[in-house]
Amino acid sequence: MEAAIDTVRALCGTTMRVSRVYIFEEISPTTTANTYEWCAPGISPAIQDLQNLDKDAYNYNAIMSSSGMIITSDTAQLPENDRLVLERPGIKSIAILPLYHYDTPLGYMGFDDCVHNRAWTTGEIQLLKSAASIVASLLNRRNAERQSRRGREILRTVTDNLEELVYITDLETYELKFVSKSLRRALRKTSRDLLG
Repeated sequence: MEAAIDTVRALCGTTMRVSRVYIFEEISPTTTANTYEWCAPGISPAIQDLQNLDKDAYNYNAIMSSSGMIITSDTAQLPENDRLVLERPGIKSIAILPLYHYDTPLGYMGFDDCVHNRAWTTGEIQLLKSAASIVASLLNRRNAERQSRRGREILRTVTDNLEELVYITDLETYELKFVSKSLRRALRKTSRDLLG
């Protein structure tokens, strides 16, 4: 999933000829972090400076509002607080689109132009919306895979501390999906030998 997210960002960056493409995700109810970043040649990454940001310290709620996006062709025209934040990494134009899975906010995807004051066309904005929709789907799938992996780890931890023999099978195919440590020990087999 990570490779797919990287591919979409790089494709957006090169196709749109922007300087930077990045994804911010909610990491708690009050904070976000820059979790992915693509930079054009010669553009310095900013990801290392954008971790654990307090949502109240910047316009997170405006980004995630019902308007659905923030787009400006000239960051010099923004309010002073926003302008100062964007001038440091050299951003001249910016487009930010929220990422949602149904009604659940995932974060946002940003596109920076550090070279030009860019007048974003309707076609470009539509392309950015499509890219944001694809990324939201990929992030949701990645999150589901992580949650499933965590569930399996919890199951393994709990059952590995039981003396009982525990296994899980697929009710349709009778395939073994999980075997506990005590069952593996009793059969003198590894998970690889038993699963399937």
